Amino acid sequence: MMPPMEILAEAPEDYSKVMYRIERGEEVSPARWAYTVGGTPLGGVSRQPLLDACRQLKSLYGSMADDRAGVFRAGHDEADISCPVMAGADLTVDEGGRRPRFVKWEPFRNCSNPLSLTELAL
Repeated sequence: MMPPMEILAEAPEDYSKVMYRIERGEEVSPARWAYTVGGTPLGGVSRQPLLDACRQLKSLYGSMADDRAGVFRAGHDEADISCPVMAGADLTVDEGGRRPRFVKWEPFRNCSNPLSLTELAL
C-alpha cells in the first residue's frame, strides 16, 4: 500500500525516494517529545520520535526499502535528523552503558504474565 502524496516532506520526482515528515512537538516531560507523522494518523510521545515513527510506518505500510523519515521542527524545511525507515525501525537507543549507543530493537515482553493473543481476545 502506497502512502498518499500529501504526507511527504516534498513530492519527489522519483516516488521511490520518499521522505516522511515527522513533526516534533512540545517536550511533554523531561526528554519525552510529542510527535506526529504528517498526513497520517501516526504519532505519539517518545524519547526517540524518529525511531518510534519508523516502526509505526513500517507496521502500517510494510516494506519501505528506499523511503526515509526525518524529524522536523515547526517552521524548518530541513530535517534535524533522518534515516532510512527500515533501518530506523530496527534500532533503539541504549543509554545503560558509558555512553548512548544504537542497538537492535526488540518488542517489550512482559514475562510476569505471558498471554497468548488468543487469550487476550477472550
